[in-house]
Amino acid sequence: MIDTNIIISLINLINLTNIEFNRVICESLYYLSLDLNLLQSIYQYGFKKLKKLLEHTKDPSIFCSIINILTEFIHNNENISNDIILNMINFLKNSSYFLYLSRIIKSLRELTKIPQTIELFKQEEIFSQFILCLKNENNLDIKLNILFILQKCGKDNEASKMIIDNDGLQELWTLFKLASSSIKIAAGWAIRNCLASVENHGELIRSFDGVFYLILNMLSTENIDVLAVTLAIIAEIVKDEYNLKILTDLGIVLKISQLNYLDYAQLRKPFCDALANLSDLPKNQEQLGNRRVVIALKHYLQEQDPELYKPLTKVIYDLSRVPSNCGILHEVGIAPNLLKLIGDDDLIVQEKAANAIRNMRRLQNMNREIEQTFVKIVSQNPIQKTTDKRVKCFF
Repeated sequence: MIDTNIIISLINLINLTNIEFNRVICESLYYLSLDLNLLQSIYQYGFKKLKKLLEHTKDPSIFCSIINILTEFIHNNENISNDIILNMINFLKNSSYFLYLSRIIKSLRELTKIPQTIELFKQEEIFSQFILCLKNENNLDIKLNILFILQKCGKDNEASKMIIDNDGLQELWTLFKLASSSIKIAAGWAIRNCLASVENHGELIRSFDGVFYLILNMLSTENIDVLAVTLAIIAEIVKDEYNLKILTDLGIVLKISQLNYLDYAQLRKPFCDALANLSDLPKNQEQLGNRRVVIALKHYLQEQDPELYKPLTKVIYDLSRVPSNCGILHEVGIAPNLLKLIGDDDLIVQEKAANAIRNMRRLQNMNREIEQTFVKIVSQNPIQKTTDKRVKCFF
């Protein structure tokens, strides 16, 4: 057990003039800071001294050790001054110490959990540096951490535009196409988040050569996480009417209808989102109305996941607008699950569930009326029994 007095002694040994000694002390403090109790002691007794050393040092090892210590603290306390984050950004922008790049990027990734960090990224226009690292670095950890940073930033409207303006989306598509699975997945979610944040992205998508065929090919993957992010990207791409028609003409509905692994939890949300947006096209409402898809939708309803209710009820309502689909919806017994959602807190979920049931009942009533009419006609015109007449043949 490390005593607090040891922490205090190490901090007191910090000397602004002894670089080698400071390296050892700061590195030791960093490893001690991984213990939350010791982290609090380091912050209590050493924050001011470490911050002062951070402002004066030009040694990358000392800088990174202090930054890594402060990152551990920031992760547990958002009330930290912006100048520490700005020091890290400036180090990344101006430093040629590639040996320490991984440690800085890792800390910046942790800091993106704090909203103020993304604001500082935008203020300092750091995205060009991130994209440059993605293009030039072969280190897997650096690439992954930058991609996780871009995922977070992609949820911000202004930040996503800055990523796109710095050719970030182009680089993300390249990684999504050619990289290893882990990079592909991380790049895919960054793409999805950027598209979700930017309005009217239809023409932007069409400007990337081969992107529609890339998406179709990705649907053939056996990697569940790659498939999940591909479906999430599709859900965003087809929000544009023209892109929806292009992918429909390329046969995307058939490919999605034939997907395996639909019982995997990570596929539920992106699969439902993709179907909900694909079903905007009447042509697709007919193609999606197959027993396999409808059974999957019923199973998702039975999961009682509120996050799925809006896309689920939307796609089921769209399917119910086609009379032939109503028969399948009845056969698989989806109505009882929809009835439960008529009282949902979300008004859109209520409306879609109620309208889907209305369409199903309307078809059922029409069939009943036709059956009753037929029975009535038959009862009024009984079939006359005829007696076989034998015809004699003379030879």
